[in-house]
Amino acid sequence: MSHHFNNNNGDMAYLKARLALYKKAVIGLLAVAVLLLGLYLGKIFSSAETASQTAGANRLLSEQMGPPAPYAKEIMEIIKPLEYSGVQVFVNSDVYLSLDTIDKTWTLHNIRYFDDSGNIMLMDNKYGTCGELSSYVYRKIYPLFSREYDIEFVRAAQSGFFLSNTSSHIVLEIRKKGAESGAQEKFVLDPSFKRYGPIGDFEDYVFFEHAPELDFVRNRDTFVRLTANESIPLLIRRDYLLSFVVESVNGRFDKQNFTIALTLNKQYRYAGRFIFALRRENGEDSMLENRELIVNKKLLSPREYELLRDKISTLFNETGRKGR
Repeated sequence: MSHHFNNNNGDMAYLKARLALYKKAVIGLLAVAVLLLGLYLGKIFSSAETASQTAGANRLLSEQMGPPAPYAKEIMEIIKPLEYSGVQVFVNSDVYLSLDTIDKTWTLHNIRYFDDSGNIMLMDNKYGTCGELSSYVYRKIYPLFSREYDIEFVRAAQSGFFLSNTSSHIVLEIRKKGAESGAQEKFVLDPSFKRYGPIGDFEDYVFFEHAPELDFVRNRDTFVRLTANESIPLLIRRDYLLSFVVESVNGRFDKQNFTIALTLNKQYRYAGRFIFALRRENGEDSMLENRELIVNKKLLSPREYELLRDKISTLFNETGRKGR
């Protein structure tokens, strides 16, 4: 009898142990289920919040950028063939350089061409630098916009290549007539980089001076005049800017002390590097050449480079006779 009760006690203890185990398992499963449910609900709410934030951001962006740019198709057809390049004119035989050693300026002559009506002419109807391209495009688009929009030339700094507040990069601002303030009806057209859209799209630009026309067009200036150590851009290609510069030597700028050079700047960087430079110091001439930089990056064809190199050499040899 005693033995029978001992077996029952053992069975009861075993049963209780099993029940406790099952209870723990059920509690564990419930905990996991609650955790998964929480994660699922959290994901739903998070997705809803993210969607709400995205929609809000899109609404804000749309409000900032304003309406679609007018005549976008027509504009793109006009600017598509254009190319930012002054090389084709620069290498012409009638382009020459003179130095003014009193005013510390240099002048590149016959670098622009105008038709009989005073309109800027592009080499092959497509090559030019920013001011020339903007003037050319202005004339093309004026009939489209003249009734409802005002168009002005704007000097700008652009964070890719034209970085300083002394930049002479020229773009066009197209503004709904009567919209003197605010960005809702303002658009920017930059023929140099083939960009056109609401002013809100141009956050990498800083705009300075507005003008109804460009001085060099009004005056029909066929030359460019700059102070010593200033440069003019010649070509933008593959994230690089090629420029022409005339510099002083050790603070001196006269017929016996000057440098003529091609320089190369990478996008978003201030400092440039000489590609080809001829220097006269106290009447002694020297040369610096970095052909590999051009060849390795395939920025110029061999023919283009030789034309530019020959032109720099010609300008250097002739310049001493044209300074004062």
